[in-house]
Amino acid sequence: MKMPSLLSDKVLSFLTRSAAALVLIPCVLLIFYLGVPYARLFLYILGALCIGEWLYVCLKGTLPSSLPKKITIIILGSVYILLSFFGLLTLTNQTTFTLMGVFLMIWASDTGAYLVGNLVKGPRLWPSVSPGKTWSGFVGGVVATMAVGYTLLEGYGWPDPGDFSFGSYRSHVATLFAISLIAPLGDLLESWVKRRLQIKDSSHLIPGHGGVLDRLDSLLSVGLLLLTINVIAR
Repeated sequence: MKMPSLLSDKVLSFLTRSAAALVLIPCVLLIFYLGVPYARLFLYILGALCIGEWLYVCLKGTLPSSLPKKITIIILGSVYILLSFFGLLTLTNQTTFTLMGVFLMIWASDTGAYLVGNLVKGPRLWPSVSPGKTWSGFVGGVVATMAVGYTLLEGYGWPDPGDFSFGSYRSHVATLFAISLIAPLGDLLESWVKRRLQIKDSSHLIPGHGGVLDRLDSLLSVGLLLLTINVIAR
């Protein structure tokens, strides 16, 4: 008796997520098309929303009773978000193409992991943190990210010159591979934090997706990765 109900819940969740994505993705691409000032304003707004959600999560979540520990957790999360967005902002020196490519790769990672994970299933990636994620989904996400990234690199000259502190072809391929690995780890990191704080979603702002932090967890980890790479390469 429960199977039809569970099935319809999954179908409803998928349709809701898809509808939200069909609305949000064209809007984001339009912002990139409008140019660098709009893209930077967009990142500032996203950063502010993420900080606001993090403070909300800390308020409603289960934090340690010690005040110094609470303050430390709040500061660490805020610094992580700020550094991640600073890393993304460094990709808008000339045009929005490099940043757009990063977004496309993140979307490919999420989509590849979701589709392959649900079709192939198999062993769980980290059951105690995120029971729904599988190794097959992880591999599917990595392959999808590399496919989109390599297409942008070979076919469209990604990234824009000046957005990275290095310019060699091998370095760009290595960066693509690093992005494909770090993106799902950012997702896992947020799942681990939510488990520790005993909450399900950062908010209910985006139908079917949860909050802005739930939607941008992979992007934050990639932003911090790219900032680190640029700093080391200088």
